[in-house]
Amino acid sequence: MPIDKLIPVGLNLFKPLLRSRAAKEYWQPREWPKLEAKRIAMVACHSIRNTFWATQALGSLQRRFSRSELFAITRPGAEDLWNGWLMPDRIVCAPEVVGDTRSEKTHWIALANRAKQLRSRGFDLAIDLTGSRASAFLCFWMRPGCSIGFGGDDLAWMYSHVVSVAEHGHHASEEPFRVIRPLMGAEAPAAPGIPRPPMPTCPLDQISREVGIKGPPFFILVPGADVKESFWSSDSFVRAGKLLAEKGQVIVVGSPDQAGLCQRVAHSV
Repeated sequence: MPIDKLIPVGLNLFKPLLRSRAAKEYWQPREWPKLEAKRIAMVACHSIRNTFWATQALGSLQRRFSRSELFAITRPGAEDLWNGWLMPDRIVCAPEVVGDTRSEKTHWIALANRAKQLRSRGFDLAIDLTGSRASAFLCFWMRPGCSIGFGGDDLAWMYSHVVSVAEHGHHASEEPFRVIRPLMGAEAPAAPGIPRPPMPTCPLDQISREVGIKGPPFFILVPGADVKESFWSSDSFVRAGKLLAEKGQVIVVGSPDQAGLCQRVAHSV
């Protein structure tokens, strides 16, 4: 058995010993809506799409913990999604935290070293919006005062509190809000409402020059999707594109295997 498969087995085997290494009072029951925390880590190390939805929960957390310092722990390529939400020094890149340990190899030693490095920041609360074995381990091994998360597979016991979010028929945008619901109490929103995009990390006229468009205003349509649950019909994209075309330039983008779909939508718009 590969070592990346053996290590979770060993972590579960030494569960009693590891539990004793947690922060003091880590396992104690809490009134989560009344929890106070000075430093909070949001762990969002999954796909770009799900990381975007994770950013939408930040506004609710900022209102709930108005006097706290919030940090985002995210993966390479997703840092810009937090731009405008958090100051740059509060966006931490952690490439060792994989979002899906079934399809991605976890380098556990590097992950443990990253957790140890983050431990020095003294987090009072870790909120895991990723839900993988790797993110559950990170939340535990950073040794925060407490943690809350979902998933984690057989390492879900590493959270102080495990949230159940496996409800069918709900959009992925709702998942982060289900994770933070215990912290919010009766004021917890069920969904993000109108999504707030990140702030651009460079001027729009620079984007226009580099991409070769006469912007702004311009609008980008991405009609493809990698999973059925995320697919919106091409006719819907065409209707949206025609409305946007009255206000500015429309650009249709996608992956190489979606070229035919993109061409059909662009041609119809």
